[in-house]
Amino acid sequence: MIKSATLQSNSNKGQTGAIHDVSVSKWSQDCAKLISSLHQKNFPRALVSFVNEAVSNEECIILAFSGNDQPVALYDNIQEGEELFQIEAYLSGPYLLDPFYMAFSNDRLTGAHLLKDLAPDEFRKTEYYNRYYKRIGIVDEAGLLIDIDKNTCIHISISRRSAGNHFSDDEFFTLRAISPVIISAVRQHWSDLSKSAEDPSSPGNHLHHQLRDAYDNFGSSILTSREVEIVKLMMRGHSAKSAARIMKISPGTVMNHRRNVYAKLKINSQSELFNLFLESLALSAENNEADPLAKYQLHSGAT
Repeated sequence: MIKSATLQSNSNKGQTGAIHDVSVSKWSQDCAKLISSLHQKNFPRALVSFVNEAVSNEECIILAFSGNDQPVALYDNIQEGEELFQIEAYLSGPYLLDPFYMAFSNDRLTGAHLLKDLAPDEFRKTEYYNRYYKRIGIVDEAGLLIDIDKNTCIHISISRRSAGNHFSDDEFFTLRAISPVIISAVRQHWSDLSKSAEDPSSPGNHLHHQLRDAYDNFGSSILTSREVEIVKLMMRGHSAKSAARIMKISPGTVMNHRRNVYAKLKINSQSELFNLFLESLALSAENNEADPLAKYQLHSGAT
């Protein structure tokens, strides 16, 4: 009689990774609970429990990403009192810099991924990272991007806060191994999600386009088009070398552009640049086709 199933991972060098013993009985029970919760209010909670049984985590957020709409928070198990900062602040515009959001919205990337594999090389030096990861103690993040259709996906973000407690290669292998079950269940439960995301009159759709236009136009009334591009890469966490590779110019040229940006905007750091971006976004609603920075400077009396 078969008592257990094994999942085995192998490295690219041919070395055998750890063997994960999963009780067939326990696995079957977990799958049954997940399936029985389909189209029920408790499905998100059951889904998070299913993931946590295989890959332990300290925080899980389920978001819906759409190419035409603002992300929607579907479920979270964030500690009471932290939800306002983490989710509402994120949805107010900074989601445009989220490596997982950009992976789907820009490249239509799906499947299981680790933050370190998606984020630019200096992401952990960005003000975005300081505010939305370091400030609340998140040390690592893994995520599943599950496409519902070509423009809509569900993002299951699982995080850890304990110092040094990063996701191991074997844990990531386990997440990938159970992902077919998760993908099938998510697609069935949220099959109608894409229809609601297609409504151009929805408040989320309108706000998303305002924020996207403000992001695209940020600094355009003051900076050159090349400098605007560098600002976006800087805020996302690209080093001078990484930005140079993307733009097909030398790192020295990138650094010269960065100095010009700081001088024109009268700032001295990436932190100040990010704050300027957020403050400009807050004033972008009335004229989303113009540079939000110009309106911010007019409003603040800056010259």
